[in-house]
Formats: sequence, structure tokens, C-alpha cells
Amino acid sequence: MELTDYLRIARAYWRGIVAFVLLGVAVAAGVSLVQPKVYQADASGFVSAGESSNPGEASVGDSLAKSRATSYVDLARSRATAQDVIQALGLDVQPAGLIGRISVNQPLDTVLIKISARAATPRDAQQLADAWVAALKRQVDAVENPSGDRTQSLRIVPIESAALPTAPSRPTPSATSRSASSSA
Repeated sequence: MELTDYLRIARAYWRGIVAFVLLGVAVAAGVSLVQPKVYQADASGFVSAGESSNPGEASVGDSLAKSRATSYVDLARSRATAQDVIQALGLDVQPAGLIGRISVNQPLDTVLIKISARAATPRDAQQLADAWVAALKRQVDAVENPSGDRTQSLRIVPIESAALPTAPSRPTPSATSRSASSSA
């Protein structure tokens, strides 16, 4: 078949082609409208190794904080931390389900731990992210100073509270709908 054959077929069945395209657009729009909205909020904690005026001790403390921060990422993803958040927020959910709503990372060569929380409402996402950093702080305190009788050298310091999300992170609106809504 040549191009002219395809054009002849398209001219003969153009109504059906247009109907299928419109049906596809309508189905895609319907699916997008019924998908639940998910909001994401981010909070951060700083792994501190204490204060020292001695440059050598400060350098060792920084190296220790960086090496421990990677371990604290796993601690942040633990069921114990999730259970602490459940109790703090009074949630009725299993720890494994709650862990699925957060992500934890430590940017390379930093002492920061970043928590991203996802929820159905902006307020819930914000509260979950902030509660997770606070729970991680309590878990680190329990690990680093189990008896609670000495000053611990390593701790988590919450440094950035989660901002209230203004738009859902999912479903992501298409670029055309965003530009159309901003020009209106």
C-alpha cells in the first residue's frame, strides 16, 4: 500500500477515526478525574555529632555523623519508627502500610536525612512528615543512649518542618492542562 491508499481509507472512514480519538480522550480524562489525589510533604533532620571547638574533634564528629546517617536511613524505615508515628498521631493503620507512604534518603556526603510523606490530604502529608522526623529522633536517642543516663554524642536535630503542599503530587496534570489553567 502507498500513502495515497492510506489517505483514501482515512477520507472514507474519517467519522469513525474521529469518534475513536474522542472516545480515547474522554476515557483518559475520566480515568484522570477518578484517580485519588496524593499530596507529598518533605521534612529534614540533621545528624549532629555534638559541638566541639577543637577542629580535629569536629572533623571526626562530622565523619562519624555521615557514616551513622546511612544507618539512620534504615532506622527511619523500620516498623519501630512507624509504630512510634502511629502512636504519636493516633492513627489506625499497620506499620507496614504506613512505611509504604514515606520515603527516606540521605543525600550523598551529607549529614541530612530527608523524609517525604504521601497522604490523601495536604495536612495529613505535612503531619506525617513532621511526625516521622520526630519519631526518628526518638529512635536514634533510644539506640545511641539506651539507658538515658549520659549525654549522647549523636542525635537527630529536626531542621526543616514540612510545608503544607499546595497541589497534589499525583495524578500529575499534563503540561497542556497546567498551561490552560494558568492562562485562564
